Amino acid sequence: CAAPRMDDCDRDPAAVCANTPGTFACGCPASFTGGAAAGHGVAGCLLSDASLASLAPSAGTLSPAFASGTTTYVLGLPPGATSVTLRPAVADPTRATVTVDGAAVASGAASAPISLPLPGFAPRPVAVTVTTEGGATLTYTVVVGRGSTYVKPSNTGAGDFFGATVALSSDGSTLAVS
Repeated sequence: CAAPRMDDCDRDPAAVCANTPGTFACGCPASFTGGAAAGHGVAGCLLSDASLASLAPSAGTLSPAFASGTTTYVLGLPPGATSVTLRPAVADPTRATVTVDGAAVASGAASAPISLPLPGFAPRPVAVTVTTEGGATLTYTVVVGRGSTYVKPSNTGAGDFFGATVALSSDGSTLAVS
């Protein structure tokens, strides 16, 4: 494997060379697939692991916290939020692509804004799909919803009339409580 020659192991940066008595063998590391040619080379190591390395929203909090093996998340947005972007990343962007709701996104870059209607929109699922060069796919689902806000006055006694009068702005983003 250390001899200075251009063999099939050298042609693919993912290939793994192993010395054997009198010769060598090439193979693909874990999370790659590929076939051996004439016992020495690899007919291309193709990434087979379609998991994300990270997923970050521009606002709100993912629940549960991101873990590559978890494929369903809830994204709670703060009241008044009208859009959000997602920033998905893969470990090897030269061997995998990412889409957010069907639109291509460069690994580590923000998606196009995902618009959210006001007021009180229903939770909306957003698909984040990773496709490897070997054809493996994995879809993560992010259910985008608005978090709730609990409002409580400093004086909570009976007859304090908190909430006796309320007003909501026309766009639904501001609530005034007297």
